[in-house]
Amino acid sequence: MEKFIEIITQYGADITVIAVICAAIVQICKQTFLKNVPKKYLTFAPFVVGVVLYAIYADVKNLNFLYAFIEIQEILEQGFGIGTLATLLYVLYEQFVREESTDDGEDGTDGGDDGLSGEADAGEIFPEEQTGESQCEIAVISQT
Repeated sequence: MEKFIEIITQYGADITVIAVICAAIVQICKQTFLKNVPKKYLTFAPFVVGVVLYAIYADVKNLNFLYAFIEIQEILEQGFGIGTLATLLYVLYEQFVREESTDDGEDGTDGGDDGLSGEADAGEIFPEEQTGESQCEIAVISQT
C-alpha cells in the first residue's frame, strides 16, 4: 500500500484527485448554502477548501494528526496548488463542457434581461410615482 501511495504522489495524481474533489465541493457549496454570498468572496473558496483537504490528506498519509501544524508551509503550498488546479478545472468545465442554457444558475437569476441590452421600458426609467410633474420638470430642464 505504501508503494502505491508513493507512485501516486510521485506523479501528482493525489493532487489532481484532491483538486477534482475540491472543485466538486466548492460547486456544491455555491449552489446550496453559499447562494447569497457575493462572488468576490467565493473566489477564495477553492483555495481555502484546497488547504483544508490537503491538511486532512497529509495527516492521514503520514499517520500523524499534528502533521498539518508541523509542516504548515507544505500544507499551504500544496493546498494553494490544489485550489489553483480546482479553479482551472472549473473554468475548463464552464467553457467547454457545460451546456448553454437560459438559466444562469449561479447568481439566482433567470437568465432574462440583465439591463445591458440598451432597450429599456419607460416604466423602468420612470417609475409610476414620477409621472406628471416630475417628467415635465425634466423636460423643462433639458430644454434650457
